[in-house]
Amino acid sequence: MLGKWLRTTSRTADSADGPAPAPPPEPTDDELATVLALLVVSDHDVRMIMERTGFPVDLAVAAVNELGRRNVVSDAGGDFFTTTQGYCPGPCRRGGHELRGQEIVITPPRFEWECAHCRDTEPMAPPGAA
Repeated sequence: MLGKWLRTTSRTADSADGPAPAPPPEPTDDELATVLALLVVSDHDVRMIMERTGFPVDLAVAAVNELGRRNVVSDAGGDFFTTTQGYCPGPCRRGGHELRGQEIVITPPRFEWECAHCRDTEPMAPPGAA
């Protein structure tokens, strides 16, 4: 489980009457897609995600955890994360690293992705379509 590696702590007053820790932020679909786009082309750790997105640590961690909960990303080892979908499902069948610098299309809520070229020539079937 990703949460095992991505726990954060909130600092509170030492007294029992101190403020309760703030709940972790809930990332938006746009924030989730931003993190996923980074992970499609290269494995990243939370620090790298924060540097490339400008997200604070709590949001970067929450986004990776949410994508992990949805089985969209997984632990690649060494605190790095990768996508579970390894290649474009369109006719090009290119892996994410081959798409560096090119546009990809990410479709919530399942956060499947495909390259823009394949999307423009042969769109992905809607979920549940046979």
